[in-house]
Amino acid sequence: MSVIPETTEVVRTPGDGPAEPATDAGQEAPAGGPGRRRRRRRLVAVLVGTLALAALGFVLVAALLTSTTTDALDPDSAGPTGSRALARVLADHGVSVDIARGVDALADAGVDADTTVVVTATRFLDPLLMPDIDDAISSAARVVVTTDDPVALDLFGLDWPVVGYPASADPVAVDCGTTDVRAGERLGVMDRGFLVSASPTVLPCFVSDGVAAYVVTERSGEPTLAVFADPPAWTNERILDGDTGALALRAMGHTSRVVWYVPTLDDLQGSGARVIRAALPRWFTPSLWLAAAALAGLALVRGRRLGRLVREPLPVVVRAIETTRARGALYRRSRDTRRAGAILRSATLARLRRRLGLPSHAPADVVAERLAAVTGRSQDAVAAVLTGPLPADEAALGALARDLTALEDLLSSPPRTEGPS
Repeated sequence: MSVIPETTEVVRTPGDGPAEPATDAGQEAPAGGPGRRRRRRRLVAVLVGTLALAALGFVLVAALLTSTTTDALDPDSAGPTGSRALARVLADHGVSVDIARGVDALADAGVDADTTVVVTATRFLDPLLMPDIDDAISSAARVVVTTDDPVALDLFGLDWPVVGYPASADPVAVDCGTTDVRAGERLGVMDRGFLVSASPTVLPCFVSDGVAAYVVTERSGEPTLAVFADPPAWTNERILDGDTGALALRAMGHTSRVVWYVPTLDDLQGSGARVIRAALPRWFTPSLWLAAAALAGLALVRGRRLGRLVREPLPVVVRAIETTRARGALYRRSRDTRRAGAILRSATLARLRRRLGLPSHAPADVVAERLAAVTGRSQDAVAAVLTGPLPADEAALGALARDLTALEDLLSSPPRTEGPS
C-alpha cells in the first residue's frame, strides 16, 4: 500500500518576494496588516462623521419646518409643551378664547376694553412689527406675557434684568397688591425671575432676594401688563404644579374674552438672525457645543502622532565608493572639468580650514598664507593651487587633484618649529 506524501500549498503574493507556505487547515489566517486596519478605522470615522452631519442637518431642517401648532404654549396643542388645557379651562369658566396666529390676525381680532391679550411664544416677536402689535393691543384691558427673554421684555418697554431664581428659595406668595395672587400660594421649581423693585405701579409677587416670578405693572393710558417669568410652567405638563394653574386663570380671567396671540415665522420679516434663533429648539445650541467638544476630543484621541523611530533594513545597500565613482563618471561624461575642479578645491579648502583652526568662511588666500607658514612651503606655490585658474581639460584636472592631495598630506607631517603656533 503506497503512501502519498502530504503536500504543502504555496501561496504567492503580489510582488517579487519569495513564496510562503499557506496556513494549515483549521488555522485562521492572520488579520490584515497595520495598513488595512488604518484604512478600516478611517472608513468607520468617515461613516460616523457622515451620519452625524446627516442627523444634524435633519434636526435643523425639522426645526425650521416645524409649525407653530407644535410650539410650546400653543393653545391648540395637546402635547406636553402645549397649553390646550389652560385654554379649555378658561372656556369652561365662560371666557371666550380666540386664537390669533400672526400679526395680521391680531389686527383683525377686534381687541377692545373687554379683552385680555395673551402673548406666549415671545421668541417669534419681531422688533420691526412691534408698532403694529402695540396698535392692535392698545385698546385691550390687560396684556399677559409669559417670557424669560430679555429681548422680549425690551420690546414691551420693560428694563427688568432676567436673573436666576434663588435655588434655595421657596416660591411662596405674600400679599403683593394684586388679586391675581393670594397669600400663601406656591409655585413649582423656578429657574429664572425678574430683578425688580416694588412701586405704586409695579407689583412684584413670589419674591425671593429681590427676584420676582410674577409682576403686574400699571401703565398710564395703556393696558395693564402682567408678566410671568417661567413659560414652561403654563404648559399642559406643568400647569398642575402647585398653584400655577390658579395663577394663570386669574391672570387671564379678568375679562370675558381672551385673544391668544401666537406669533409665527411669517411675523419675522426683517430679523434674519432672530428667525434662526426662534426656529431652533432651545437644546440645539448646547447640543452643538457638546458635539463640537466631542469632535475635538475625538481629534485629540484619534489624531495621527509621530511615534518612536523604527529602523528598517534598506532594500539595497550601496557602498559610498560606488556613489563617488558614479558621480565622477557623470562629470567625465559631461566633460565639465572646471566644475569638477571647483568641487575638489572647495572640499580641500574646507578640510584645510578645519585642520588649521580657521573659520569656515576664511578666504582661500588666508588659508594659503596660513598653510605656507605652517609647512614652510612657498606661499605663491600654495596660492597657485588653492586660488589659481580652474582646469580646462582632464590632464589639468588630474594635476590639480594631485596637488590638492599633496597639500593635505603636508599637514600630516610634524609642523616646523620656526612656523607660527
